[in-house]
Amino acid sequence: MNEHTSSTVLASPMAIKAVTGQDTTIAELGSPKVHSEITGICDKVTQSDEESIEYCKSLLSYWPSNWREKPPIIDIGDSPYRKEEELLDIVPFDLSKGYDMRKIISLVADGGAFVESKDVFAPSVITGFARIGGQSVGIVASNPAVNLGALDMDTSDKEARFIRFCDAFNIPLVFLADTIGFLSDTNKQAMGLECHAAKVMYAISEATVPKITIYIRNCSNYGDLAFGNEQLGCDIAFAWPTCQLGKITDFAQFYTKGLDMDKMKAAVEKYNTIYNAANRLMFSDIIDPRETRATIYKALTWLGNKKEDRPWKKHGNIPL
Repeated sequence: MNEHTSSTVLASPMAIKAVTGQDTTIAELGSPKVHSEITGICDKVTQSDEESIEYCKSLLSYWPSNWREKPPIIDIGDSPYRKEEELLDIVPFDLSKGYDMRKIISLVADGGAFVESKDVFAPSVITGFARIGGQSVGIVASNPAVNLGALDMDTSDKEARFIRFCDAFNIPLVFLADTIGFLSDTNKQAMGLECHAAKVMYAISEATVPKITIYIRNCSNYGDLAFGNEQLGCDIAFAWPTCQLGKITDFAQFYTKGLDMDKMKAAVEKYNTIYNAANRLMFSDIIDPRETRATIYKALTWLGNKKEDRPWKKHGNIPL
């Protein structure tokens, strides 16, 4: 949407005034700010029509012409086996400290190019398109810079929409997970958080394109359900050595009475270790962070001819 000229509404201010008596404006009802930050209808706010056209052209370069084709392969000469030493220094060991996941995406993608979708809507999750070894991929990533990557209704809707789009056009999915998981309160419960969260799980399990997950640092409070764990049909998952992957976090302390808090914390830390997760077969391998790009490329190569047939049905029934 052009910030200076665009708007979209279903009812004009005059119609609303006539029916409800409420005074409103077009800007309040359907400005680019409203639809990019609140409703999520707008994927990108631009400063001119020319910028909008260029954004659309960049998106189209990642997509096939139709659902029967695979996305175009565009090799820019960036080695898929390139190692990135900088990846060792981006992620803080302290789980309470955030960082911008876009830094990791830019180091993993061909030429650092990443076309983001809905960048200001539900900003604790990042969605967009990149290439790895010339192959188009849809990236779904936590953004620990915003609420430590916490998940809610808006992030769930954003993810589900993006995942289903990629699946519709044969674009492989790459998940980069570092989240404190689904966080709820009485307001979110009243708004149906579980129903929104179920949309993501449905979209992931429904998708038949290659699905690759990289666990970066933390994935707890059932956050792995929003980032393609193998139980939901992810084809292959990898973990950095720094990752803590479990269903329990230190937050569990606050809901536990009569137990020694030091013992509780020690039990939580022991349960959430990367090795315990490996013993529970939650991923396929622990990888060197510097080899993240090469690992994803190899997985894309392995899954290049993936064909997953499902029993015929009229359509699915996504929880709306």
